[in-house]
Amino acid sequence: MDLSLRSILCIALLNALAWNGHAQVQGKLIHGLTGAPIPGASIQWGSLMTRSDSAGLFNLPYSYNSDTLRISVLGFRTHEALLTPQSNFTIQMNPIALGIPEIKISTNALDFITPVPFHRVTRKALERDFELSPEPALNRVPGVYMHTGALNTNRITIRGIGSRSPFSTTKIRAYLNDIPITTGDGTTSIEDIDLGLIQNVDVWKGPSGSLYGAGLGGVIRLSTQTEPQPSGAHTSIDNTIGSFGLYRTSGQFAFTNSDQNLTIRTNLNHTQSDGYRENNEYRRSGGMLLMQFKSDPKNETFLLANYTQLRSEIPSSLNESDFNTRPHIAAANWAAVQGFEDYQKTLIGLSHKVHISQSETGVWLNQTSLYTNTFLSYESRPFNILEERSHSVGARSVFEWTPFHNNKNIHAESIQFGLEGFSENYFWETLETNAGTPGELLSVNREKRSYLNGFSQFTLRLKEKTVLLGGININKTNYDYQDRFHPDSLNLSGAYGFDWIASPRIGLQHRISPRHHVFISLSHGMSPPTLEETLTPGGTINPAIRPERGWSLDWGSKGKLGSQGNYEVNFFHMLVRDLLVARRTAADQFVGINAGKTRHSGVECYADYTPPFSKGTLAFFLNYSYSNFVFLEFIELDQDFSGNQLTGTPPHHLGLGADFQAHNGFYSQINFQLVDAYPLRDDNTVYTDSYTLLHLKTGWAFDLSNSIKMNISLGIRNAMNTQYASMALINASGFGGSQPRYYYPGLPRHYVGSVRFSF
Repeated sequence: MDLSLRSILCIALLNALAWNGHAQVQGKLIHGLTGAPIPGASIQWGSLMTRSDSAGLFNLPYSYNSDTLRISVLGFRTHEALLTPQSNFTIQMNPIALGIPEIKISTNALDFITPVPFHRVTRKALERDFELSPEPALNRVPGVYMHTGALNTNRITIRGIGSRSPFSTTKIRAYLNDIPITTGDGTTSIEDIDLGLIQNVDVWKGPSGSLYGAGLGGVIRLSTQTEPQPSGAHTSIDNTIGSFGLYRTSGQFAFTNSDQNLTIRTNLNHTQSDGYRENNEYRRSGGMLLMQFKSDPKNETFLLANYTQLRSEIPSSLNESDFNTRPHIAAANWAAVQGFEDYQKTLIGLSHKVHISQSETGVWLNQTSLYTNTFLSYESRPFNILEERSHSVGARSVFEWTPFHNNKNIHAESIQFGLEGFSENYFWETLETNAGTPGELLSVNREKRSYLNGFSQFTLRLKEKTVLLGGININKTNYDYQDRFHPDSLNLSGAYGFDWIASPRIGLQHRISPRHHVFISLSHGMSPPTLEETLTPGGTINPAIRPERGWSLDWGSKGKLGSQGNYEVNFFHMLVRDLLVARRTAADQFVGINAGKTRHSGVECYADYTPPFSKGTLAFFLNYSYSNFVFLEFIELDQDFSGNQLTGTPPHHLGLGADFQAHNGFYSQINFQLVDAYPLRDDNTVYTDSYTLLHLKTGWAFDLSNSIKMNISLGIRNAMNTQYASMALINASGFGGSQPRYYYPGLPRHYVGSVRFSF
C-alpha cells in the first residue's frame, strides 16, 4: 500500500471519529476594580493559546487534554478557571499591588496556533510509565523512536535522523528549560535527567525550532515545574520495585513562602537494577535543585542545579545466534573484562527574566541564562580504557516584544530574537587494558568545541483565522583538536570549522472552522559532524567532511474530534544531502562519510478521544507513523546503495492505548505498541524482526487524611513476553571471523510496582 493511500485511510479514520459540534470558549476579561476591558492578555488552554483583543474579548476551540483555562497579563495576577462545554463568561482580573506589571515571559512561543510539527508529553504521560525512563512516553510520539539497549544505552531518532549513531542520541538538540544538555559534539543523554521534577517534554520534529537551533532531527525540551505553588511545604516520596532487582526511590520537597515570591523545589533520587543480562548491573543517584525568586514584579531569578552519578556495567550487543538462543548473556569480550562505565555530571544554570519596558505600543521582555556543565568519566572496555573529562560554559539571551494592537486584520503577535553561545573543553585519554586493569598510555587528546547561534522568530496574525510564523537561525561551529601524545612522534592536531550556515523557516496556519486548522511549513536544517566523524582511519582530520543539510516540507490538519477529542495528521517530505554515515574501521573506531542524498517522507497521525462515561473518565489514544526513507544517491567505493531503504527506522510504528479513572480513585491503563521490521545494513540484506508489545498498569489513588495522599500501582511490562531487539547496531562488523553483533535484547515479561506518599 503506497503512502498516499495510507494517508487517505488515516484521515478517513480520524474524520470518522469527529462529530458536528462547534464547542468553543468565549469570554471577556475586565479589570477587577474598574471594570475596564483588558487587552493583550495571554489565554492558554492545554496546547492552544490566544490573546484578548482591544475590547478584552477572546475565543478558543476546545484544547488538548485540559479542563483549565490559564490567563496571564502584565500587571494582574495569573487566573485559572475550570470550564464546561459552551463556556461563555466574563472574568475579573485582580491587579497586582501598586499596578506594577507581573512578569510572565515565554520564550517558547510555538504552540497549537503555530504551523509546526510539535508534540507535548505531559506529566501525566510520564507518570504512566513509573518515571523510570522517558522511552515509553517518547515512543508514543508520532515520528519519534527511542531505542533502548540498556538503562544507560539509548538512541533517540526523529524522522530517521540520528538512527545511524552507534550508541547514543545525536543530531537532536535537547534543553532543560532554556539550558542546553547537548554536548559540544552533538551528543544528548536525556536519560540522565531524573523525571521527578519534569513537568513536560516538548518535541519539535524536524528542522522547525529556530529558537532552539535548526538541527535536522529536531529539538527536545524538558520543562521543570515552575508554576506558583500554595504557600507552605509540600513533600512526596516515591518507591518503585520490579523484576531483575529494580529499585527506585525519589523524594521531592517544595516550599513557597507566605509572600509567594520565593519557591524552592528539590529532588533526590536513586535507581538501581541487577539487569536481565549478565554484566548488566546499573546504579544511578542524583539530585536536582530549583529555586525561583521574584525581587519585584518586574524581575524574576531562576536557579537550576542537577547532579548525576552513575556506574553501570555494559553487556553490549549480541550476534544473531546468541540473540535467538541466549539473549540474557553479555557479549563475550565485554563479559571477560567486566566492562563498565562510571561517570559524574553536574549542570548549573542561572536565569533572569526582566520586564524591560511597557508603552502604548507593547511590552519588551528579556530572559538571559548562564550555565556550566562538568563531566568526569571512566570506561573499561575490551579494547582499551577510556578516561574523559570536560567542562563547558555558555550563555543564552532572548528578547521578546509583545505588541498591543487594535487592528483585527493584520498584526504581530510576538517578535523574538537572541543569541546562544557555547564553549567546551574536552579531554580524553586511552590506556591499555589488562583484563580490565589499566596499562600503558595509548593516547592523550584535547578538543575545544564551540558554537554560536543567532536566531529570530515572529508570529503574525493575518486577519482573525490565519497565523504566519517565520524565523531564521544562523550557526557557526568550530573544533580545535590537539594530539598531546608524544611518544609515537606523530602529531595529528588540527582545527576544523564551518562557514556560517543560515536556516530559515516559514509556516502558515488557517482555521477553517472553530474546531479545525490546516497548516503548511517549509524549514531548513543542518547538523555538523562530530570531530570523530571528521577523522580519517589514520586519525587526521578529513576536510572533505561536510555538515548534513536539508529542507523539510510539512502540511496537514489538526483540531477537535467533537468536544471530547483531538487529532493531528501531519505529512512531511524532507530532502537531505551529505547525510553522515558512520563506518566501523576497528573495534573502537568509527569514521564518517557523507552519503550523497536521502529522502525522508511519511505521515504522522495522532488522535485522542474521551467519551462521556458515568463511572469516571475513559480516554483513548492512537499514534501512527509511516516512514518511507530511502537513499536517493549513495555510492561507497564499488557499492551503489541508491534506492535502498535507510537503516534504523521502522516503516510502520503504531501505538494504541486507553486510560480509565474511576471516581473513587481506582485507575487502569493499557498500552499496545507495534514496531515494523527495519534494515540493519545499507545493502538491505539484514533486517530486524517486527514485534508487538503490551503493557498493563492498575492502581488506586486515595487520601489517608486531609494532608496525606497515597497512590499504589502495579504494572506488567511486555505482558505477551515478546522476544525482540529493543536496539540494534547499524552496519555492525565482525572481527577475527566472528559474527556481526547487531542486537540488544529487550526485556522479557517483567513486573513493576510503586507506592507514592504526598504530604
